[in-house]
Amino acid sequence: MTAIHTRPPALTIRAGRRALQRLKDKPLGPEDVHVVPGAAGGPKALGLSGLDKAIFGDWLPRAPQERSLIGSSIGSWRFAAVASSDDPKSQLAKLAELYTSQRFAKGVSAAEVSRKSVLFLETLLAGCEDYILNHPWYRLNVVVVRSLGMLEHDTRGRLSWV
Repeated sequence: MTAIHTRPPALTIRAGRRALQRLKDKPLGPEDVHVVPGAAGGPKALGLSGLDKAIFGDWLPRAPQERSLIGSSIGSWRFAAVASSDDPKSQLAKLAELYTSQRFAKGVSAAEVSRKSVLFLETLLAGCEDYILNHPWYRLNVVVVRSLGMLEHDTRGRLSWV
């Protein structure tokens, strides 16, 4: 069996003086969380799937309150899945299944990737857009970037220079 070996500690918490004192006085609770960031990077979503299920399925619901979910790319897809249902665990499992079952042919066009991405999201969200927009606790914020200069065009030739 293959094992991943890391030097201790596996987790490092960095906090300012006041924040560190606050954590020493009272452990972090779901009522303390008001903003959740979610980065881009596709495979990251799979690695975080179990943690997402625990956080959004069990931990955060213990303190129902308004929270901002701020994501880009797959981070926004994760949060759309969470906010699309009263059962975030099943939606996150659906996201993982859809993501791992995707297949792209070698040399696939950007248009085909975009088309399949739209189908992916339509399947994942299955008409839950209104629920996402009116979720009682979560406010989904999707971050996008408009590229300029050399990155302004999606042609392979221009993108290969970067």
